[in-house]
Amino acid sequence: METKRRALVLGATGGVGGAIAAALLRHGWQVRGMARKTPSKTGQIEWVTGDAMQRDDVVRAAAGVSVIAHAVNPPNYANWETLVLPMIAFEA
Repeated sequence: METKRRALVLGATGGVGGAIAAALLRHGWQVRGMARKTPSKTGQIEWVTGDAMQRDDVVRAAAGVSVIAHAVNPPNYANWETLVLPMIAFEA
């Protein structure tokens, strides 16, 4: 499967993730975003339903991409010390 210039942006519905997704699109990348609830306005982003706190959801969403931008905050911006590192600490 071709993976060149396809990115997964976790947190694409937020400020930082949305800016990353927009910049990638401007530079010719195909962008996939993952969200617990797919936004009603999809634009040029390919949306997949999933939760960044669930390893299997992230692995599934990452299939076929060459870059992952992780711009996710813990739910309610709480419990950073127990949630942030486990969110990104997994093997594909």
